[in-house]
Amino acid sequence: MSLKAQLEAIVYAAEIPITTEQMVQLVKESVIAEGAGDEVEVKSRVRSCLEELVGEYGSQDQRDRDSAVAGGTGCRPNRSSMKWCAALPRV
Repeated sequence: MSLKAQLEAIVYAAEIPITTEQMVQLVKESVIAEGAGDEVEVKSRVRSCLEELVGEYGSQDQRDRDSAVAGGTGCRPNRSSMKWCAALPRV
């Protein structure tokens, strides 16, 4: 699963707001496995993906699509993310 998909799933699955640092810790192993050299690079990749997600969710089209999918009550991760979300520790 891509880093972007992992971060999106974390945001959706979190019961309370989650910090960037907490997200870094949750995805650190997989980002290092994908070639990040150290924790500084992991943080850089996470921040970059989060900025991309913020940009995507800031567009009107994305908000409308999320509302329609969620029935106006909230958002859920897509099926490909559900198994990964279920394995996350509660924070």
